[in-house]
Amino acid sequence: MYTSRTGNRLLSKTAIVLAICIGMLVYFVFSRVVKIYSKVYTSNTVTQVPLKKTEYSIALLGYGGGVHEGTFLTDSIMIVHVNTLEKSAQLISIPRDLWVKVPTKSKKPYYSKINSVYQMGLYTKNYPDVAFAPKVEQPGAQLVKRILSSVTGFSIDRYVAIDFDGFTKVVDLLGGIDVNVAVTFDDYEYPVDGKETDLCGKQPEDLPELEKIATESPELAFPCRYEHLHFDKGLTTMNGETALKFVRSRHSLQDGSDFGRSARQQLFMEAVAKKALAIGSVPKLLPLLDEVSNHVKTDIALTEMQKFGKEFFSMRDYSTQRVVLSLDNVLKDTYSDDGQYILVPRSGMNTWSGVHSFINKVVETPIVTSEIKSKK
Repeated sequence: MYTSRTGNRLLSKTAIVLAICIGMLVYFVFSRVVKIYSKVYTSNTVTQVPLKKTEYSIALLGYGGGVHEGTFLTDSIMIVHVNTLEKSAQLISIPRDLWVKVPTKSKKPYYSKINSVYQMGLYTKNYPDVAFAPKVEQPGAQLVKRILSSVTGFSIDRYVAIDFDGFTKVVDLLGGIDVNVAVTFDDYEYPVDGKETDLCGKQPEDLPELEKIATESPELAFPCRYEHLHFDKGLTTMNGETALKFVRSRHSLQDGSDFGRSARQQLFMEAVAKKALAIGSVPKLLPLLDEVSNHVKTDIALTEMQKFGKEFFSMRDYSTQRVVLSLDNVLKDTYSDDGQYILVPRSGMNTWSGVHSFINKVVETPIVTSEIKSKK
């Protein structure tokens, strides 16, 4: 009898110690998550309506970062549209040269390339006539969300923005990403950071002639400003630096233009998702989230992250599609009044009904095309 009581006491003490340890672990993980979350969350000053629906859209924005002019120009814009009841998802790429109407206080027509809208929202004082709504909109993202809603016909519920440094860190912390490159290509005009104004050993008096050459072959006029990229068709393991070049390249004869780049970005996003799914749980991703927290901004609430995380780890059961808005479907190219190369809807400038119809048709007829989906 004495032995039994002693055993019960020991078990009781062990249970208490175990409970304390578990509690400390939960507190540690929770406090760490909260600390990370406080760095990336941008909606502390506005009231958001909680997402209580089964169909939603999230904008993914990729920008250069750093301290140069155009730090927050979004080279990559994608919409992830998810239907949790139908178990379907679409990844829709928006070209950066898309010409969009920006709302103004004066009601005067004002147009811009969509890749500059996020930066407008961060530097509102530089755009005094733009109709921001600071009391109900967080800096930066809400304006571009509003305009993306007009373009796609979806209500853009949330956003995630990441800079290039954060992108490379994610890839490296995941141990590299395996990407099935669709076509062999070379890019002789990939820009080298920090060399934008380098004369490459030439004299200032040579500039007029060099600039003439640069209109046709910039890599010949200023060779030190550019790097030659080469990618072979087939499965390739990429580190962060290589992956960034792969998704940014747009001057290849074989796979160039913003449309080719958008397709590569979508392919890469699926490869990242596949690698993250292999990790299997959010706690295992904590070190990665901690490392990139200074490079990411979002308005997804902490409770919503739990919901999205659950859906993410069930993506193997989803049918998914990749869509690139391009000259092959709903857009045409032209030039703005000030000479910029731009893309507009085929149905007319700022007339998005044709784009809406095209996207809705894709959503209503889902086809399983995803490389994320695992074999049964």
